Amino acid sequence: MAPNVTPPENEEVRPPGLAAWMVKHSLRSQDREEGLAAFEDAFADDYAQTGDLPAARRKAYRDGWDALQWAYKPVVDISMYVLAITGVVLAMVAVF
Repeated sequence: MAPNVTPPENEEVRPPGLAAWMVKHSLRSQDREEGLAAFEDAFADDYAQTGDLPAARRKAYRDGWDALQWAYKPVVDISMYVLAITGVVLAMVAVF
């Protein structure tokens, strides 16, 4: 039997901490406060529309992950190129 995850009516519903952390660290320091406020507003709107807290939390995690990937994609791409070039160099050294 699934536990009841509906919060009490007088309690404020906030996005998951990990999702907020991902959004926070994907933004520049000048934009963090405004970005986090927009993220919390979007979470509250999603929860108000659906009334399903687990679904709203899942969407918040997806949004946080997407923001983090978008912010660090250039770093990951460059790292993959460096890794590929290093592999080729090491393979050539092993052959000669």
